[in-house]
Amino acid sequence: MNAFPLVHYIESEHIQSLGSVWNFIRPAVPDTLRELEDGFYEARWWKPIPVMDIEILKRTDKITIEGVPFEPENLVGGIAIRFRLTDL
Repeated sequence: MNAFPLVHYIESEHIQSLGSVWNFIRPAVPDTLRELEDGFYEARWWKPIPVMDIEILKRTDKITIEGVPFEPENLVGGIAIRFRLTDL
C-alpha cells in the first residue's frame, strides 16, 4: 500500500500537497523533501547519494531545477536540489 496520498489536482491543475509532490517525483526518493515557499521545493539526500535520483529530477518534464545541486552546510557529504513544478 502506498504511504503517500494519490495525486490530487485543483482546478488550475497544479499539485496541491507535499504528498502529491512525493508521488510526482517518483521513482526518485529523496531522504527529505520540503516546500520552501509556494511551489518551490528542496529535496535532500545524504550519503551514499543515489545519482540516478538526481538525474530523474533533472530529466522529468514539468520540473525546473533552480540553481545547481549543492552540499548543505548541515549535511556534510550530502546533496540538495531546489526545484519548481511547472504547469501540470
